[in-house]
Amino acid sequence: MIRQCLMKAAAAAGAFAGSPAMAETDRGLRFGANYTSDSFANVRGGLKTGFSYMGLLELTAEAKGRAFGIEGVEAFANVQHVHGRSLSGQLIGDAQVTSNIDAPDGLRLFEAWVSVPVAKDGYVKAGLIDLNSEFDVQDVGALFLNSSHGIGPDFSQSGLNGPSIFPTTSAGVVAAISTGRVTLRAGILDAVSGDPERPGRTVVRFPGENGLLAVAEAELRVTDSAQFQLGAWTYTSEFETIRAGSRRRGNRGAYVMAQSDLGSLSGESVEGWVRVGVADTRFNDIGLYVGGGVAIGPEERRLGLAVAHARLGSPAREDLLRYPEDSETIVEATYAHAIGDRLIVQPAVMYVVNPGFERSLQDSLVAGVRLHLRIF
Repeated sequence: MIRQCLMKAAAAAGAFAGSPAMAETDRGLRFGANYTSDSFANVRGGLKTGFSYMGLLELTAEAKGRAFGIEGVEAFANVQHVHGRSLSGQLIGDAQVTSNIDAPDGLRLFEAWVSVPVAKDGYVKAGLIDLNSEFDVQDVGALFLNSSHGIGPDFSQSGLNGPSIFPTTSAGVVAAISTGRVTLRAGILDAVSGDPERPGRTVVRFPGENGLLAVAEAELRVTDSAQFQLGAWTYTSEFETIRAGSRRRGNRGAYVMAQSDLGSLSGESVEGWVRVGVADTRFNDIGLYVGGGVAIGPEERRLGLAVAHARLGSPAREDLLRYPEDSETIVEATYAHAIGDRLIVQPAVMYVVNPGFERSLQDSLVAGVRLHLRIF
């Protein structure tokens, strides 16, 4: 089974790299493998105390060269195997998903796309695409384990099976163009990622078969160390409303993010960021999200503190049987230390206030360690 998925993952990149046009370059076809593990204990609160081990194996194939008579064409494919006991689903019960590798077990083709350069500083990418590799990217927030610091929960909650992000993506087209300090991005993807009835399954459809998810983002680099993002998204398909139970169009949201160098502390550089996102509360439980934090030190030894705060919209708050509390807040402290160029050891402690917006659940204290191994 793994061999078959690897062959599929390399098919697009392999066929491209093996073409006579690709042979004109010396870059060829490259493979990669990474393994990430989370070993965490829910010390108190939440659904129940206990230990969770989760693992993510990633296998990639990529190529870059001349194809279709164009120099600089890229092809990429990624297969992922997720396994282990869900930390959020079985122990904490939080809505924001404390670990960003927490997902249903399974072996999936995660990405498979081709990117073609356009003009001087632009490109068009088509295929099975991770939306979060292009939009709502929080560079400073990438240090942290909480899923909300990868993509805001205001956006990640949307759709029948989430938007096209980890662990299940959909087919689409993304374009980007840069002019000076401004980068504009736009994407159109199938509105349904995978199969909502079988969340662990990869399904590839032609975009628009079940409606479309359209997303746009403007990024402004104010200085070399300061960045500003403004993004918006909308679905063309109908969704069931929370309050009335009718089906309507208009499921949309927006977000803004700013990050910058904040100076130095004891000779170490300090970076910070803040992100605010909103979603249409007629269709989505979380109406407002505010998150951010600081990170200190270089990439090989980096210390960070972050907060993720999600608030329910009025329709969801009124459903008291489901949501007695109106907010959930997660505070995370972490330290990532690189050992050589292959292994990163990252202990972390997280405190979850009102997990799952449930008054009956005690605040949760979580502690553990992430290991990230670059196999090749």
